Amino acid sequence: MILADLDNDGDLDVVLNNFNTLATVYENLSTAPRIQFRLVAKGANTHAVGARITVTSDGMPDQSQEIISGGKYLSSDQPIRTFAVATPKALVDVMIEWPDNTISKHAQLSANRIYRIHQEQTETTNPSNISDTDPSPSLFMVWNQAFEEDPDANLPDGISLQQWKLDQKPPKAIDEATQSSTGPMALADIDADGDLDLFSGGETPPGKHPLSAPSRIFLNRDGQFIYSPAWSSPLQSTGLVKGAVFTDVDGDGDPDLALACEWSPVRLFLNHEGHWIDATQPWGLDAYPGWWQSIDSGDFNNDGKIDLVVSNLGLNQSYQSLESDEISLYFGDWNRDGRLETIEAYADSSGTDHPISNLTQLKTLFPFIHETFSTHRSFATATVEDVLGAHYPDYQKRLARWPASTVFLNQGKTFKAVPLPMEAQWSSGFGIASGDFNLDGNSDIALAQNIFPVEPSSPRSDSGQGLILLGNGDGTFKALSQEESGIRNSREQQTVALEDIDHDGKLDLAFKQTGGRVQVHRNQSSPSGIRVHVFASEANPFGIGASIRLGHEGKWGPLHEIHAGSGYLAQHGSTIVLPQRPVPFTLKVRLPWKDEESFVIKKPGREIRITPNQSVSIGD
Repeated sequence: MILADLDNDGDLDVVLNNFNTLATVYENLSTAPRIQFRLVAKGANTHAVGARITVTSDGMPDQSQEIISGGKYLSSDQPIRTFAVATPKALVDVMIEWPDNTISKHAQLSANRIYRIHQEQTETTNPSNISDTDPSPSLFMVWNQAFEEDPDANLPDGISLQQWKLDQKPPKAIDEATQSSTGPMALADIDADGDLDLFSGGETPPGKHPLSAPSRIFLNRDGQFIYSPAWSSPLQSTGLVKGAVFTDVDGDGDPDLALACEWSPVRLFLNHEGHWIDATQPWGLDAYPGWWQSIDSGDFNNDGKIDLVVSNLGLNQSYQSLESDEISLYFGDWNRDGRLETIEAYADSSGTDHPISNLTQLKTLFPFIHETFSTHRSFATATVEDVLGAHYPDYQKRLARWPASTVFLNQGKTFKAVPLPMEAQWSSGFGIASGDFNLDGNSDIALAQNIFPVEPSSPRSDSGQGLILLGNGDGTFKALSQEESGIRNSREQQTVALEDIDHDGKLDLAFKQTGGRVQVHRNQSSPSGIRVHVFASEANPFGIGASIRLGHEGKWGPLHEIHAGSGYLAQHGSTIVLPQRPVPFTLKVRLPWKDEESFVIKKPGREIRITPNQSVSIGD
């Protein structure tokens, strides 16, 4: 099925390709007022695929559509976009975000017109970059010499992790160049020496999915990061790491490591006497292998224990049509060409795995199977072992059975899995972040959504707009509608980060979009809260790893932590925003590797600063 304006009257007609008969064409006879746009971008992308059109007019809500190519079964709509207009005399303002991220604006356009807009004939602007105002001693970057070369930088070939101190040039490599990408990174003082150490997650080497490079720990030694075999050894087989956060899960004052992994359970490593203990199985996380994409932590039931929130594929994807509780991924290199070929499979009632892909799709990867299956009928009941034949013993297997984005509530020595509300499952989750957005004393969740790159046989996951989940303080959440949250983002949202950008005592949101601008949402809820800053040491000036909890009249709110790295490739601001409470109220404060102390706050104020000796200063 496709949509196209076949008669150039500004509305969309419908064409159906029927099976074994003639196609059907339905003419749209609507007389409602409308406006239509046809874009011509610079260069070879003449139909401006990837551009986004946003229109505003009186009497109608803001409307936004993207020009896409394909995405339907063996078909693609005409690359035009039609919008509703309230009255024939209404005037329309339009903003176009072109595929190269430039923007053009056109005002006071008349309704009932078709507009063809050429990018080369319009004035475009580049959106301003948004940066955090906090100073930072180092910038970590992944450098690929194949894409950008500087003859003076003396950088290694391949992909290398670099440390770039802001007062130095060029950057310094802190590991050897490899052919695999670097995954998520996070910082914490894991060895109790007062400075911040670095975790670097393992990503997939080219052609080796779902294998991953080893995850690594780099210890901070006088400002330089040195690879630590001892700390890294337990992380060698963590799997394909998509998200990481240092968080004190067991409440003993040191940072533990929680990882979101694809085709794997969420992994948990407890920091114990100078080494990692793999606590994935003891804490019950091994029962939930999934397609985990990002991870953050928070206290979602106000019990003073750190919980985890992890994004996943959701419950609105093609696997849900299979009557199977378990999806498997077989992988191996049957032809010894150095690249792994994979087969996704579902289990029948007897536990036998059958391929999900059809015969035509599998023949492209395994051309030898035409000798075994000459017809689709013969393939219909084939098992994975039948397909692979003599190669079956050489193939490895990963499995996943839990697609829901989930909160794992900390029960003390184990986790209880609670799926997020259904609104969070309608599309795949990417970046995730927690904080108290409405300052009601409960931890909330922001979720970036959508995954566009999919196999040709699968529809892309694009029903998410970006989601706010308000916490109820008991581990459950209420999803806000787009009208309630003000967030409407139909692009592929990768990352969401939190920071009080305008210093008004409210957490703001920034969404990173694939191939688009960073979209910043200012928090306009009221009233403002208390901004809390922690200075742990000269080597840890932003208090990374510190935790804070507010109590008033015997009732305690959630435990908050300061992280450096969490979600999906995200870095939140280091300012904690707490709700205002009548004085006196109490703050429980724990700096990294220190004992918890309580402070009674008797003076009202909008800013609280905590220093290394755990003294507290209050300001406006």
